Order: sequence, then structure tokens, then C-alpha cells
Amino acid sequence: MAVVVDAAGRVLGAGKAGPSNHITEPGGPERCRRAVADSVAAAVKAAGLTLGDVAYVLCGMTGAFPATREAVARALPDTSHHMVHDSVTAFHGATGGRAGAIVIGGTGSVGYGEDGAGNSLRLGGWGYLMGDEGSAYWIALQAVRGIAAAYDGRAPKTALLRLLPEAVGAEDIRAFHTWLYGQESRSHVAALSKAVDEAAEAGDAMALSILAAAGRELGDLAVAVLERLGMGTGTPRVSYVGGVFRSRTVLSSFEAYVKERNPKADVAPPLLPPIGGAALLALRKLTGAVGDEHIDRLRTGLAAGGIEG
Repeated sequence: MAVVVDAAGRVLGAGKAGPSNHITEPGGPERCRRAVADSVAAAVKAAGLTLGDVAYVLCGMTGAFPATREAVARALPDTSHHMVHDSVTAFHGATGGRAGAIVIGGTGSVGYGEDGAGNSLRLGGWGYLMGDEGSAYWIALQAVRGIAAAYDGRAPKTALLRLLPEAVGAEDIRAFHTWLYGQESRSHVAALSKAVDEAAEAGDAMALSILAAAGRELGDLAVAVLERLGMGTGTPRVSYVGGVFRSRTVLSSFEAYVKERNPKADVAPPLLPPIGGAALLALRKLTGAVGDEHIDRLRTGLAAGGIEG
């Protein structure tokens, strides 16, 4: 997703392409290059402009690998641009740049914060083998292990024994097992987290336990960022983005954990989606400062275009 904004923060056009993540998978760099080039071109066209009219492009990308930087450079060879990790754009969108922390809970998980004095820190983001606690993939992994234990009689029965196979069109857990081990896409596995939330909403004990644990893991990321930046006390803003937080159980657990560890923390929904944070950073680069009026215009313009976090 790309948007074009003017110096006042008005949204002039938007464009979609993709995907651009999973840069390390076969064909990843070319997919990333194409996604960046196509989304920017579509946004510029929607704004009634040409790429030559664009003064600056700020890219927030998942995984700031050298291959990602190279792909972005190839996508925008003649345009002034800069790339940051998507946690940075998420933070500035969520907080407007106010000191605090942001947690992203999607397929993976990562925490990022800034203290307002020029210091920043990113934690987590270690990937599905080393970390990503609380993420959609982590939730799905706990659930698939849980139904194996339930089927064996090592854990109480759970609605997930039915819901997970149904989610992928499998007849039973055996067919689900075959599907699972034939998967190469982490995104497909992570999508099972939606079935876990469905079970939790219906009161399933295993699903509720998994999602509550996910909320605490994500909350621990936020708390660790604040403490390491010296903001473990006071009133830092703490926000969140990503599909995992659409779960009421995850969000309530996250909020409770952060407030337990830092009662004065201002835990609040994001002011803007991550792409709004990219726009704010670009505006600061070009104009030197942004104010509440820029945030208000961006919020109005993004909402009118149906652009959410």
C-alpha cells in the first residue's frame, strides 16, 4: 500500500500491490521490488500526478534486510527515498511521535519505542523459530499442538479439534496433519489464529488460554521496550497494531498486563495506521515539523479511502 500526500497532510491518492514480505523466500526480492514500484505508481496515478512530481518516498518495510533495501532502491531508482523498519512507521502512526512504545502483532511480532530524546529501540522480530511470541503464527502453533494433546487424551477436549480442520477443508485431525506438514507458507498457518479466536468467543477454555497468553507475551514486549529506554515509570503512550489485536481476548490481556507493570502507561488505540506514520515521517523530512492538524487531515483522508491498520 502506498499513499501520496501534500505538504498539508492531505491524502491525494492511494495504490495497492504486493505482497512485499518474506524477502528471504524464493523470488522474494523481485516480488518486493515489484510491489513497491507498482503500489507507488498506482498511488501517483490516483493522485493525478507523475513520479517526477514526487519529492520524497518513505518506505516502511517488514524486515530491514539488505535485500529489501536493494529491492526498494531498484523500484525507485530516480526518486529520493528512505527505508525504515515497519515498526518505526507503525510507532509514528500510532503515537504521532510521542514517547512510548508500539507492538505489532501480525504473522510475527515486534516491539519498538522512542523516548523523545533521540533514543530508539526495537525488540522481538526474531522470526518463527527464535521468537514471534504472541503472533498469529505463535497462536496457531499453540493451537495445533493443543489439539494433538487433546486428541491423545493428554489435554481436555476442545472445539479446536473441529474448528482447525474445518478452517482448511480437512475432514479430521489426521487430514489436517497432512495439510499442515505440506505447508510452505507461514501465512497460511498463521491464518488459523482466526479459528482460535472464534473458539475463544464461544468460550472454549483452550482457545481462551492461548489468546490470553498471547496478550501477555505481546504486553511483555511493550514493557521491555519501555524499561530498556528508561520509560518504565511515568506516562508513556503504548499502542498496538496488527490483526492479532482484533481479538478481544488478546487485546484485553495485553492492556491488563501493561497496566499491571506500569499503571501510569497510556494504553490507547493507534492515532493513524502504519501508512499514516510513513506519511508523518515523510512530512517531517520535508517540512521539519508536523502538528495535530496534519494528523487530523491524514486520519480523515485515510479513513475516507478505507485505509486502516
